[in-house]
Amino acid sequence: MQDKYHVVRREAAQSLEVFGKDARIVVPGLLAAQKDAESYVRTTAEQSLRSLSPLDKKAAVPLLEEGLQDQEGRVRVTAAKTLMEIDSVHASLVPALVAALKDEDWHVRSTAAFALGDIGVRAETAMPALREAQSDADERVRKSASGALEKIEQMIQSKRSSPANRE
Repeated sequence: MQDKYHVVRREAAQSLEVFGKDARIVVPGLLAAQKDAESYVRTTAEQSLRSLSPLDKKAAVPLLEEGLQDQEGRVRVTAAKTLMEIDSVHASLVPALVAALKDEDWHVRSTAAFALGDIGVRAETAMPALREAQSDADERVRKSASGALEKIEQMIQSKRSSPANRE
């Protein structure tokens, strides 16, 4: 993780994911890579964290929280998606994804909208921002925002009509 070439550091971070359940020995390397100066290295490290055991993933949560504040939009979204896989009710997720809806990169905005849809009912507070994203200049973002709103609304409706809520 100390090589002077970012491509080598990125490939090293990616190769660490093959350790899977034996990842305790590579977690320090992934955590170091997540602080790399090159955004592609940080993104790859966050993606590699997905293959860790549940215990190792929990140890990575503080670093992913830092990733939610990264200056690069793709790093923030990757951190949010990885955190969502580890802890889908994490308090930082929805605000970070709502902020990403304003990113300059259409892919970041679209991915954030899609992720909010995957969060479902817990992303209800994001609905105003998603409605605003339906007017985005990019058609892909508009479609992702519309799809996310539809998913959240369906989940809210399903929750309201469930037998447990009728009593």
